[in-house]
Amino acid sequence: MSIASGKYFAVPVSSTDPEFDIEFIVDPEYRIFSAQRMTEDDKPQAPVDEIEQIKAKAKEGMASFKKGGLKGAFGFAKKLAEETMKDDKQKLEEAKEANFKDPMDPIHAFALDTQSGVSYEPIHSLEDKHKDTNLFQFRSDSGYGVLEPLENGVLREISFSYPSHEYAEKKYENQHVGHSVHDWRREDDVLHHMRVYYLSQDKSKADAAAKAASMATIKNDHFSVDLTSTRAAEKTRFRAPDLRIDKKSGDVSLTALYAWFLPRKTQQGRQIQYNWDALRVRVTQGDTLVKRIVCWSSSKEMDYIKSQCTSMELMNGGYIGELEAGKYELRLSIYNDEMMVYPFEVIKTVSTDNRTAVETYYTLKTPADNFAKLKYTDESFQLDIEYPLCQLVTEMGSVEEFEVVCKIMRDGKTWPDYEVSEFDGSNMQTTITVRNQPNWASEPTRLQIPFGSQAEYRGRESVPNGTYTAHISIDGTEKDQIVFEIKDGTLVTDNVSFPTELALADFDFPEEHNGHLFPLNK
Repeated sequence: MSIASGKYFAVPVSSTDPEFDIEFIVDPEYRIFSAQRMTEDDKPQAPVDEIEQIKAKAKEGMASFKKGGLKGAFGFAKKLAEETMKDDKQKLEEAKEANFKDPMDPIHAFALDTQSGVSYEPIHSLEDKHKDTNLFQFRSDSGYGVLEPLENGVLREISFSYPSHEYAEKKYENQHVGHSVHDWRREDDVLHHMRVYYLSQDKSKADAAAKAASMATIKNDHFSVDLTSTRAAEKTRFRAPDLRIDKKSGDVSLTALYAWFLPRKTQQGRQIQYNWDALRVRVTQGDTLVKRIVCWSSSKEMDYIKSQCTSMELMNGGYIGELEAGKYELRLSIYNDEMMVYPFEVIKTVSTDNRTAVETYYTLKTPADNFAKLKYTDESFQLDIEYPLCQLVTEMGSVEEFEVVCKIMRDGKTWPDYEVSEFDGSNMQTTITVRNQPNWASEPTRLQIPFGSQAEYRGRESVPNGTYTAHISIDGTEKDQIVFEIKDGTLVTDNVSFPTELALADFDFPEEHNGHLFPLNK
């Protein structure tokens, strides 16, 4: 261990932050060690000498007599009597008022904690779960941070202070930044006060290091992500966020979030802590922040971040809030690098059907609703289509029911040449009940189309290679087309084009999700 026991001088890079002393208590046999900070204001004051106080009062009285004569002496005596007659309660109140620190004043709201003992523990390596890095993490009653040994007996501490309860509630009501979420560290200089200190047992070394450092440069280095530091330099991807809505209240939650190939390091080589809140999740509406969701990886050993998929956990089950009808954006960032913007819409339906028991209900529409999921194998000779119903909410939200029918066309002709009635038990058509079913559009409806070389099952083989079109009709009117290609009995997916702004992992890892997404052609 490169940190020794003893007193260290801590010198800030920013002149607005106080200097402090810190005493490390290190046992070389253990990686965990403790420390106690102390500023000049926290150091014990000399005891009050009552005799000296009396002498000082006497001198003050003589000065008043010499300056104002008998009148001055009477004035001093009156003041002394008033002070003597004050009861203990009044004196206590005055002392309390004099020591009051306004929690809404940023100086006090983000004050450096120098009262609590601090415990430091090593940060595990992402590369090898059995090894530690040379960084140490800590958390106190009002802050958290990282301690890094440098050269020449100098340490660097980067810390972040939580705001006071009052300040957090007033300034950051939708950000989850206060004391109730201490278990997760943000490393967020916008929401928390960021401090940088250089420590050394030789104060001149700490002074020199702090003087040579730039706060702006350190911030940029700390938050700049090396997007290429993924496994095998793969591009980071995200699965379509699993947004859910309560049909009656409009309460929206993000129930699951998965990422592929997360970057592991900053541009300066520091590993990114995904068990902290490095992956930032926000919901916005235009320029307005609706909610910040605390997000972290639950694996303490972190080894699976090296693999393809990392599942993230979300505070309060990913609860966002009761949203009004309108368009929103779910934004995913790693520190300040925005990785994905996922638009979604809350639709409020007020039914015109006066026979329904559910007059008003909410539906969620996402970019995933512009795609259908297809699955086909030449073993079952069956094409499965998961067709999203959400896009039909506006026009079908007040009907009693409607029918969805699918047929396959090739070169302008139905393929194979069959009628729906010929296939008893198939699901080429389905009826969707709307009345009294507020969740009717929550999930796609599954259409199962017999799809082989001929209508009859006996002797049926795979369809010939070529391009086909699935035609989707609603109550007899064509609504959508899905164009796809079959080659050697399988779906061709490598030539399917998708909007580049939607980083949906389903496009890149279809085997993970039991199907391939194809865009709907209106």
